[in-house]
Formats: sequence, C-alpha cells, structure tokens
Amino acid sequence: MQLTRSGDYGIRGVMVLAQRPAGEFIPLETIAVADKLPLPFLAKVFQTLTRAGIVEARRGAGGGFRLAQPAREVTLLAIVEAIEGPLALYQCLRGRDTSSQQAICPVNVVWRRAQARLADVLRGITLEDLAEAALALRDQGDSSPQAG
Repeated sequence: MQLTRSGDYGIRGVMVLAQRPAGEFIPLETIAVADKLPLPFLAKVFQTLTRAGIVEARRGAGGGFRLAQPAREVTLLAIVEAIEGPLALYQCLRGRDTSSQQAICPVNVVWRRAQARLADVLRGITLEDLAEAALALRDQGDSSPQAG
C-alpha cells in the first residue's frame, strides 16, 4: 500500500483542525496555508472527508471545517480508509480475487498478517496523538539555538 497525495493532504489537513480549539470552524484557505497545501486539491479531499463523517462543513461567514468527533476518537485508520478505501496490502486481500489460488497461496497468509498489524497500528493512533506530537516538535524547534 502506498499512501496517495490525497491521503497525505487529508491527514495533514485534519491535523491542522486537531490543533485548533474543539468545535471551531476553520476556513479551508486557512488550513491550506497552515500546511502549504494546494487549495483546489484540498477542497476535493475535504469533500471526501465530509462524506465519511470525519469533518463537518459550514458555509458562509464563520464557516469552514471542523472535526466531526473529538480528536481522541478519530483514528489514523479511519482517515486513511475514508480517503483511500479499505486497507489492502495486496490485491487478493481486497476480496475481488475469488480464484482457488488465493486460498492455497502461502504468501496470502503473510499478507493478511501484515495487513492486520498495519491496521492495528493505524487504529492505535488518534488525531489527538498526532496533534500532540506536532505541537511537541514545533515547541522543540522553537527552543533550538538561533544561528547568529
């Protein structure tokens, strides 16, 4: 599995929301500028995230996007699957391949275990975890010695 640009931008965009006060609607332009993301592409990604129930949208003055749930309840797996679709490391794990070879393929067992472990890792990371890590990194960068 390779995360697409849509997945990357979606994760980065919702991380911006997670670092803001809960319930605050943030204009998409602000999200795009905060993480240097292309606005038209980000708009399409956020439409997908809205349909998936990850974010809520409000039009008009004071509008924008906010998380639909508390950051501690939104997992990295939910975001990735909302944008990329169901996790599948290998095509036979998507459920489309009904050949008898799939059932007897010894590598299939390995792919299933690897996919389950990846899903567990992504399920164990929340937006709150990522937002806290991002703030810690930013604070760490602010305390570094200045070049003179």
